[in-house]
Amino acid sequence: MKPTSKSIVPSGGFTIVELLVVIVVVGALAAVSFIAYSGIRQRAVDTTLQTDLRGASQQAKIAEVTSGNYPADTSGFKASSGTSYQYTVNNVLKTFCITATSGTTSYFIDQVTLPGSGACVGHVAGGANPLLLAWTQRLAGYTNSIAMSSDGTRLIATDGQFLRTSTDSGATWTQRLTAPSYEWADVSSSADGTRLFAIEGIDETAGGGSMWSSSNSGVTWVQRFGIGYPPSPGAVASSSDGMRLAVTTTALYSVDNPIFTSTDAGATWVQRSAAGLRSWGSIASSADGTRLVAAPGFGFIFTSSNSGLTWTQRATTRFWTGLASSADGTRLIASTFAGAGDSLYRSTDSGVTWSPITAAGTSINWYGATISDDGTRMAAVKSDFTNGVVVTSIDSGATWTEQTGAGRRNWQVINIIATPDGSTIALSTGFNGNIYIGKY
Repeated sequence: MKPTSKSIVPSGGFTIVELLVVIVVVGALAAVSFIAYSGIRQRAVDTTLQTDLRGASQQAKIAEVTSGNYPADTSGFKASSGTSYQYTVNNVLKTFCITATSGTTSYFIDQVTLPGSGACVGHVAGGANPLLLAWTQRLAGYTNSIAMSSDGTRLIATDGQFLRTSTDSGATWTQRLTAPSYEWADVSSSADGTRLFAIEGIDETAGGGSMWSSSNSGVTWVQRFGIGYPPSPGAVASSSDGMRLAVTTTALYSVDNPIFTSTDAGATWVQRSAAGLRSWGSIASSADGTRLVAAPGFGFIFTSSNSGLTWTQRATTRFWTGLASSADGTRLIASTFAGAGDSLYRSTDSGVTWSPITAAGTSINWYGATISDDGTRMAAVKSDFTNGVVVTSIDSGATWTEQTGAGRRNWQVINIIATPDGSTIALSTGFNGNIYIGKY
């Protein structure tokens, strides 16, 4: 009997090769689907940002037609969920630029162009937090004043005894002039960092009270004028070209102190007494040196629109610790020493009216303030003697961010300054030591 043959019938399963083929096909389809989804999602983000920008641009232009000026900040701009704005405006030149960011994507628009990929000059493109500064600790030790060129690379600082300069954003420093008699009180710089100015404080027995200038970035110095005792130079402000200067004078036991101005880089000086003889403290200047704002340690703020020839009394009496001005002199910011709790103050009309910046909160002490050339970026230091912090705004003071990257400490900032675009901030921290440089 022949053996019967068996038929091999498939069991209904898949072979390993077939399973691998299926996995590869499914994976390929998933990848294609993900790419397609990502593309759709990215196009949706792009469309949303461009739509938001067109709307914000239209709102800005409507405001300019109805009020004569573009908006001071972004508070009136509508934004979709996930969209954040950075805004720069110059109502003198009638220009604005808005950057809209969502995640890692940014688009921008100005007063004449359509939305484009990227960010406005001075703004931060997507992928980085546009509100936080990256901080670097520089020159160690006590520093009581600092000034900076417009690009942030050239700096001058003093610890009272020595003047020091840097040409690499504070990475290295060169010791320059030693205080001839007493100690350096304040320094200032032209926009290009070549013209530098330093004023020496005064002591009843040691003397001092002179102004010094350099036209070669601090390599050599020339003494300009001496004030004599009891008035002591308090602060110095300069125009962007370093030709127009203004110096306040102060004295511990005297209020009979004038303001001095110069129109030739300090070669000659004129005493200005129209604002009264007071114990002057802070002073700030517009870029062309024609608009000045000054304040005594305690008293009213005074402004001048003609390089100090005449002055007008402005804001109410307070302990003023610092003043700063936009390039055109229309936007001003002032810091206060309250002892109980007070605000920063600002003016958008060259000091005619002042109002508290409530969004920045209150502080026992505001140690100085600074503002960008267009007035949209601001920075200040507030301290309660134990837990101080640097705070900044990139929307004309509408919102503020605590810059904790610089640390929380008993800040006793002597000076805080910014580059014209507000992208770099430098501060000297007095007895706490060190200079800090923050960059967006």
